[in-house]
Amino acid sequence: MRQALYFSRNTIIEALSLFEGWKTNEFERYLFRFDLEKIAPSSLGFKPARINALIGHFIADSSLSGPSGSNIVLETIEHMLIIKSKNIYSSKAPADYYPALSRSLKLDGYSISNNCKLTTILPTSTPLATKQTEVESLIKDFGFSIAEGHLNQALSAHIRGDWAAANSQMRSFIESLFDSFADKLLSPPLPSSSNARREQLSKLNPPFIDPTLNEWDFTSSKGFVQAFWNRLHPSGSHPGLSDEDDSTFRLQLVFLVAHRFLKRYQGYP
Repeated sequence: MRQALYFSRNTIIEALSLFEGWKTNEFERYLFRFDLEKIAPSSLGFKPARINALIGHFIADSSLSGPSGSNIVLETIEHMLIIKSKNIYSSKAPADYYPALSRSLKLDGYSISNNCKLTTILPTSTPLATKQTEVESLIKDFGFSIAEGHLNQALSAHIRGDWAAANSQMRSFIESLFDSFADKLLSPPLPSSSNARREQLSKLNPPFIDPTLNEWDFTSSKGFVQAFWNRLHPSGSHPGLSDEDDSTFRLQLVFLVAHRFLKRYQGYP
C-alpha cells in the first residue's frame, strides 16, 4: 500500500473537471468502481452538478482511500489517464494532453509518467499540498484579503503557464503578506517602505522576523527573509519570463515560507 498522500484544492478541481469531457456511461462506471455513486447520485441532475459534488467530497478530505487502498485522488487521476490513453495518447506524453493538471500536480510535488502513473518529485516528508491548503485557509481566516487576491492570481497564472505573471503575483503576495503582519503587529506610524516594515518586524520583542535565526541581517542584508525576497525577483521589480521549473520552484518556496510565518503569527504573543 502506498503512503497516504494529499493533493491541493487546485489539483482536485483540475483533475475532476476532466470528467466533463467523459461520456455519461464512462462517468457512471467510474463512480461504481470507486464506490462513489452515493456521493454523486443521478438525482443531482446533470453531470456538472455531480462532478461538483465529487470535488467538494475530495476537497473535504483528500486523504481518502480508493479501491486499491491508496489515495483516492491519486487513484482517480491514474484511472482517468489510463482510460483515456487507450484512445488519444500516441506521439505525445500523457502530461502534454493535460497541461493545467500537470502544472498543478508539479506544484504539489508529483509528475505524470509516460505509463500514466503519478510519481513523486519531492521527498515524501515535504507535504506541500497540505501547506498550500493551510496557507489559503489562514489568510482567509485572518482577513488578509489583498494577499489572498495576489495568491489566487499567482496560482491562476501558474496553472495556465503564464510564468511572468505568476512570478510577479508571487512577489506581490509575499510583500502584501508581510505588510499585513506589519499592519497588525506594529504601532503607527508605519515605515513608508515594505522593506523598512519588515525590518521593524525583526525589532519587535519577541521578534516576529527573528535575527537570532538568521531570518534578518541588519548589516549585510543577507538574512533568510531578505535572501528569499531577492530570489523572488532576481531582475528587480520586473521578475522576468522564467520557465516552468523556476516558477514552480518559486511558488513552492512561497507556500513554505508563507506557511511558516502565518503559523508564527497565529501563535504570536
